[in-house]
Amino acid sequence: MRKISQVYDIESPSQIKDMSIDELTQLCSDIRTFLIESISKTGGHLSSNLGIVEVTVAMHYVFDSPKDKMIFDVGHQCYTHKILTGRSTQFATLRKKGGLSGYQKRSESKYDCWEAGHSSTSLSAALGYAIARDLMHDDYQVVAVIGDGSLTGGMALEALNDIGSKQKKMVIIFNDNNMSISKNYSGVEKRITDIRASHLYIDLKHDVKNNLKSNKLGTNVLNTLSHFRDKIKDEVIDAPLFKEFNLDYMGPVDGHDIASLIKVFQAATITVGACAVAGKVRRDKQRQEELDEFLCPDIDEPIEKEIQPSVSPLKNMELDIMGFKEAEEEILPVTLTYSFDSKEAAKQFQTEIAENGLTSSYDDEDKLVDVIYHEGVNESDLKILSDTLVNACTNTSAEYKGFHFNK
Repeated sequence: MRKISQVYDIESPSQIKDMSIDELTQLCSDIRTFLIESISKTGGHLSSNLGIVEVTVAMHYVFDSPKDKMIFDVGHQCYTHKILTGRSTQFATLRKKGGLSGYQKRSESKYDCWEAGHSSTSLSAALGYAIARDLMHDDYQVVAVIGDGSLTGGMALEALNDIGSKQKKMVIIFNDNNMSISKNYSGVEKRITDIRASHLYIDLKHDVKNNLKSNKLGTNVLNTLSHFRDKIKDEVIDAPLFKEFNLDYMGPVDGHDIASLIKVFQAATITVGACAVAGKVRRDKQRQEELDEFLCPDIDEPIEKEIQPSVSPLKNMELDIMGFKEAEEEILPVTLTYSFDSKEAAKQFQTEIAENGLTSSYDDEDKLVDVIYHEGVNESDLKILSDTLVNACTNTSAEYKGFHFNK
C-alpha cells in the first residue's frame, strides 16, 4: 500500500488503517492546513470542518466505507470525509458548477450514501439503512454524525424515539460543540468511559446478561442490577437525553483525541442495538480569530472604506457589485457583509438568497451575514446578484456594510 506523504496522496480510506496514532495525529494536522488553504480560495464551511477532523479520521480508521454507511447530517461538515475518500485534488472546484459538491453527493462518489437539503435528517436515514440491512440479511455498520444544532430539529428527535424503540444496531456520533448535550465531569467520567469502552467490560456484560436471562430468578437479579447501574450513571454521567430515548451511551469523549475516539468507536461496533457516542469539540475563540485574519486579512478596512455616507447603503451595494465587471475573474470569490437587528431577520435573509443559489454564513455574536459570491463577473450575472440582494435587504431591513475579496 502506498505510503501517505501528503493529503493529495490519499486515494481511499484503506490507506490510513495501518497508520500509528502519531501518524494519524500528523495527518489530522495536515488536513487542517489543507482545509484552511483550500477554503481561503474557494469559500465554504470552515469551522464545522476544522472541528470534526479527528472524528472523521477515527471513523474511517474503525469503519469500512463504502461497505459501512456513513451519514453526515446536513453534510456541510464532510470535507475531511471527501479528502479521505480520494477527492482532495478536486477541492479547487469546491461548490462550483460541475465541481466538487459542498455536501455528500451520491452521484459524486461510492463513499457518499446519503445527501440532504436541510438538517436533522441523518438519524431517520440511518435507521432506514439499518432496517433495510436487517430485512436483506446484510452485514454492515450504519453510522450517523449529527451536531448539537441539528439535534434540536423535530425530525431528529422523532428519529431518536424510533431508534430507541426499534433498537436496530447502529452508531450515532453526536458532535457536541460545547452547547448542551452533556456536561464534562473530568477524570471520573473519563475513567468510566474508558472502562465501558473496553472489550473485557462489554464481553462480561453480555455474558452476565445472557446467563441471568435464562431463569426467572436471574431476570429479577438482572433488573435490580440494571436499576442500580442506571442510578450510578445518572449521578456520574450527565446523559439524560440518551437514557430517555433508551440508547446505550458512551462518552463524552474528547473529539480531538484520536486514540480515545478510535477506542470508543471500536467498542460501539460490538454493542447490541443502538449506541450513542458524544464527542466534545473545543472551540478556541482566539484560534478562530487567527483563522479569520488568515482568510480575510483586510476585512475591517474595506468595510469602512466602501460605504460613503452621502449615498444610501443599497445604492452603494449596487455600485459595488456592478463595479466587479471591471475586475478580472481571478478576484473572485468576493464576500459581501450585512448587519441585522435580529437573528430572525438574518435567517430570513439567508433563506431568501439561498433560493437564488447564494451561500452565506451567520455570525450570531455580531448579527452579521457574509454572502460569498464566486460565479462570474459578466454584467448579467452581476445584475441578478444585485437584484437578489436588493430585494432580500428590502424585505429584511438588512444594512449593507461593504465587501472584501477572499484572495
